[in-house]
Amino acid sequence: MNITLDNLKTNYDVYEAMCPYCGIESGLCTASISLFNTSKDRRTNYCHNEDYDNCPIFLAKILRNEQR
Repeated sequence: MNITLDNLKTNYDVYEAMCPYCGIESGLCTASISLFNTSKDRRTNYCHNEDYDNCPIFLAKILRNEQR
């Protein structure tokens, strides 16, 4: 695979839009208490785009952090 500046920018933009708790390679959700493996549908709908703040697991993580 040839790495070009356009490929790097596209990959960076995708990474910036992803959930910060998404385990990219492992598929584990680090926002959950039990680190469960997320389904492909959940990763597509929540983790790998800018809508991750609508994910109930992400919201629960934020609420747990607020209570401390």
